[in-house]
Amino acid sequence: LYPPDQIQCSDPYPPAREAASKKGYNVSESNSIVCTNAKDAVFLAVKPNCVMSACKDIAEAEQLDAVIVSIAAGVTLEALENAMPGKRIVRVMPNTPCLVGEA
Repeated sequence: LYPPDQIQCSDPYPPAREAASKKGYNVSESNSIVCTNAKDAVFLAVKPNCVMSACKDIAEAEQLDAVIVSIAAGVTLEALENAMPGKRIVRVMPNTPCLVGEA
């Protein structure tokens, strides 16, 4: 596991950035800054209406070698690959019912 000071995150919502900053994370409004500093993985965890905008930012990050891990609901691996050609992408699906013991 990485300590918070080694994790980059971005969010367009100022209160969310402030909360993450208080926890010790390196926070930015810019996805490109996250991509520039990413070493191992970039987690794509956004609302469905924001996915393609975030994918565009990631696709434009030319020096990004990190794997992209998507937990974006309802977005297929094919759609992600089309939006971010040439990037290594993994799509994961959280299992909330299992988490709460109902699976």
